[in-house]
Amino acid sequence: MKLLITSIFALLAIGDVDAFSTKTLHPSFSAAASGASRHSIGKQTLSMTRVSAECASLLNSQVTRELEASQLYLSASIWCEQENLVGMAAYMLSESEEERTHALQVIDFASKRDVTLELETLKAPKSDWESCLDVWNSLLDAEKANTQSLFKLADAAVECHDHALTGFLLPYHSEQV
Repeated sequence: MKLLITSIFALLAIGDVDAFSTKTLHPSFSAAASGASRHSIGKQTLSMTRVSAECASLLNSQVTRELEASQLYLSASIWCEQENLVGMAAYMLSESEEERTHALQVIDFASKRDVTLELETLKAPKSDWESCLDVWNSLLDAEKANTQSLFKLADAAVECHDHALTGFLLPYHSEQV
């Protein structure tokens, strides 16, 4: 059984899902395989089941939230630089890159699940703060909103029994603590 599973994953990893049919699978796999989509373009998939429309929409929204957070951190970095807060500016720039990386990771995950994403218009970030405390409060509010967006996506994934999406989101929840 372990050899069969290993062989299937090896075939999926190289994109050769046509090398086996559902008739050759162990009976316990037949139910899962019957609704499977076939991928022969060589990309590795995380799941052979479709993502629900609700989860696809929330993934799209999450990309927007991450990119908006990236823009806000970048704007905060610029403000800090102008205020000669070099260390804070560097930190904010690093956080901007991290948020952008999160967006790219969500895009990559969605692509592997055959979810079509459409980039949304980003709101211009705040750029005029009165103080460092004002900057940090803006960032905290953005992080809270992003956390709520992640929770909403996770709830939808659990409701739809989308275990691959649930697993994908775990590191993001750990980071938000």
